[in-house]
Amino acid sequence: MARTRMWQALLAGLCCTAGSAAADTPVAPGELLYQHNAMALRPWHSDRLLGKVSVILHLAGRPGTQAINLSVINAIQSAKFPENNYQLVTIINLADAIPGSQYFVRRALENVKKETPTANVILDDDGQLKHNWQLIDGQSALLITDKTGKIQYVRDGKLNENDIHDVVKLIHTLLIAPAA
Repeated sequence: MARTRMWQALLAGLCCTAGSAAADTPVAPGELLYQHNAMALRPWHSDRLLGKVSVILHLAGRPGTQAINLSVINAIQSAKFPENNYQLVTIINLADAIPGSQYFVRRALENVKKETPTANVILDDDGQLKHNWQLIDGQSALLITDKTGKIQYVRDGKLNENDIHDVVKLIHTLLIAPAA
């Protein structure tokens, strides 16, 4: 419970509410874009979480971390949530990569982006979010925000089957809830 409150306090300054002074707060160095057959980074801001239910997957930039919660991602994708009301945002902490592997991790992410241009891939080169959110090295964390950007769920590490069921159910509930 204390961990959830800590995440809410840290993300509160990053995920804005309507009329908030934090509406344009940078969260990570950049969103990976694939446009005109070229890769680019553009600043990514917390206001992009507003208006949709957001599932934020924060991963260490190490081999195997994407597999930690692959089952929850598969369950979410199988639910086929409407893209106009839901988004999956993947934040990769490149500072938490094996030394010397950042180039290869970035290239792998660029290939993913080429294959799925609509994927929301955010690169955190210096580990800003891991540090701010006090995440565990080499791990995966999952956050769910409602349409107003308020955190509704936080979990570090691997989710079990009950957690996965609860996550999918929560997303369904948040999707049908009116925006505040």
